Amino acid sequence: MVAQSSGPLSFNPLVADDNNTITILNCLHATLIRLNHRTQRPELELAERVEFSPDGRQLTMRLRPGVRFADGHPLTADDVVFTFQVIYDPEIPSSIADILRVGGEPIKVEKLDGRTVRFTFPEPYADAQSLFDNVPILPRHILEPLYREGKFEAAWGVATPPAQIVGAGPFRLQAYEPGQRTVVVRNTHYWKRDERGEALPYLEGIEFLIIPDRGTRLLKLQQGEVDLVYPIRPADARALEAQVGRGEVEVVDLGPSLISELLWFNLNSGRHPKTGKPYVDPVKRAWFGQAAFRRAVAWAIDREAIVDAVFDGKAT
Repeated sequence: MVAQSSGPLSFNPLVADDNNTITILNCLHATLIRLNHRTQRPELELAERVEFSPDGRQLTMRLRPGVRFADGHPLTADDVVFTFQVIYDPEIPSSIADILRVGGEPIKVEKLDGRTVRFTFPEPYADAQSLFDNVPILPRHILEPLYREGKFEAAWGVATPPAQIVGAGPFRLQAYEPGQRTVVVRNTHYWKRDERGEALPYLEGIEFLIIPDRGTRLLKLQQGEVDLVYPIRPADARALEAQVGRGEVEVVDLGPSLISELLWFNLNSGRHPKTGKPYVDPVKRAWFGQAAFRRAVAWAIDREAIVDAVFDGKAT
């Protein structure tokens, strides 16, 4: 059992953007390449082989043979091309479209054969493989009809019957009870096996309990009523030290996060097309546009105090 602060807001991976929803969706979907957060290196997932062109602008991927979605339907290059088509559609509010642009331009995606896809970048991009860590490959055979009807954004909402929500990840959705829990069970069509050839995942399922109160989540962990609470605050880790020492609880340090806490100034000089009003107050826009002002704010932030007071010294 996993304790979460809230339930999923959608089961559509292209419109979901909150952590609790994404945690569940990561169980249901698979990517071509994933980023190993321990080694900080990309690892092949649905892609069996990748090859860059000499100029670094083209990346050709060969899909693994025999990969299937949770409903047993084969996963092919058509699903990859469809996924990127939807992501780049300006009518779809995709949460990942912007990060899949290089030099401000989209990546060109071509099907070479049933298992081979070629990606052409507007310019060479050193970290190209890591981009695909964020791209869940969608089932074209299920979602394309909805996309053609202009209903993709509303597809796979929380009221959708679980059997209709299909991915290629290690689990499939079994149940969602609003305000109570989400249950995923083992995907018997999942392609991955361990070194001994045993089918993954090992778990038969995972139950995500919705527990809004942070203190209650921690208490249930301490009492053994849930198996996992993620993430926890540095102060919570300190509160668990005694139980960690007795071997009752394990606190896992996952290392540096790829997520940065950042501050930026709105430099948009445009105006709202309907009201004609500027997006940013002109006086503030003049301040924000000065590099000296931005440097002054950067120098004024006491980063060491934030590390000590907010993160209990466990931040960089």
